[in-house]
Amino acid sequence: MLFSDQNAIVVGLQPDADRWTGNPQTDVISIKNADHVTFIVSEGAGGAGYGTITMQACPNFTPTGTVDMGFRYRLTATTVTEVTDEAWASVAATGLLTTAGANKLIVIEVDAAEIRAAGEKHTTPFVAVGVALTMTETDSTAVDAVILAVLSGLRYPGPAYPSNLA
Repeated sequence: MLFSDQNAIVVGLQPDADRWTGNPQTDVISIKNADHVTFIVSEGAGGAGYGTITMQACPNFTPTGTVDMGFRYRLTATTVTEVTDEAWASVAATGLLTTAGANKLIVIEVDAAEIRAAGEKHTTPFVAVGVALTMTETDSTAVDAVILAVLSGLRYPGPAYPSNLA
């Protein structure tokens, strides 16, 4: 089967020449029909801007009453002739402070079980329905970027994945 038959690809944040301005947050990505979410943060031109990436377990799609959670990530530097992957690293719920630099990918991995556990461990426990990623801008230099989310371990794999991910 093809990659797109086994996984659902969702745009978390559309491409923008100054993507991190205003501390954007993705829509809530539902974990109802998937076991895993991979966020792909792609930064192109404008290598001076940076910020902090945090991940929120969400009890609803508004989202309100969220809780920050830790995650795993890997930085990938890309050029025309070479792709260089750093080792996987884990960060706490306080998030990942990115570094300045153009033409890079930040790959973030989160299991649905980890999202649910974050909600259950909250001071006011809740059943998490999804996850959202927030980028809090630290340096306001414009960065051309986009965020994609890939849902894997689909309950209903195939080319006719339900358009309603909620």
